Amino acid sequence: MLVNRTPDSEKQLLIEYFHEGRWAKGYPGDTITFSRLKAGDAVRVRISYRRTEAYKDTEYNLSFGSYAFMKDVKLTAPPVWARVGAGNTGWVVGVQTYEELSYELQYTDSTGAPLKGSYAKFNLYLDGRSKEPDFFRLASADDTGKIDLTFKLDRCYDSEVRAEQNDDEGVNYGIAGYKIVRWFVSDELVGPENFEQQKKWTAAFALHCISN
Repeated sequence: MLVNRTPDSEKQLLIEYFHEGRWAKGYPGDTITFSRLKAGDAVRVRISYRRTEAYKDTEYNLSFGSYAFMKDVKLTAPPVWARVGAGNTGWVVGVQTYEELSYELQYTDSTGAPLKGSYAKFNLYLDGRSKEPDFFRLASADDTGKIDLTFKLDRCYDSEVRAEQNDDEGVNYGIAGYKIVRWFVSDELVGPENFEQQKKWTAAFALHCISN
């Protein structure tokens, strides 16, 4: 069971669930596990307003089901001409694109079985100082627990970095203007409390603005 955290819910709401003959307390953002449940078993939960707080309309989502695990997150893009050399960035930018991106991932439950219906959010940060994503896309896992989403970005015209490259014989010459863009895939249901687990997928790619 998961009660999603919102800006107000943590201090406003009291969550209780019946466990081993008594009411136990939980908090928004907690993942509460009920072990050894069988078909037809009942789960008792109550959510109330804390008496110590002045009343205020507070939204929350209560979710039951298998805990979602995100695996095998991969970002791909079509080939680009005049690729940026890895030594020019300080980031690993194996993925480079003009506008089109695809990401794939796999959702399973705790036993490794595919989990249908989980939502992933692809977050893209165009500015290294951005606290909120400048762009995002949502997608839901299919019957096999997989997400495979392709989409286009607005082409970048305000490149931050320029790279020049020659081949060994000095015949081919290329200039690439590009932005280093950070991306992050998060679980839309589990939310920010899962950030420590999911931030390992944070990475970067080169968004080309000019190539010639």
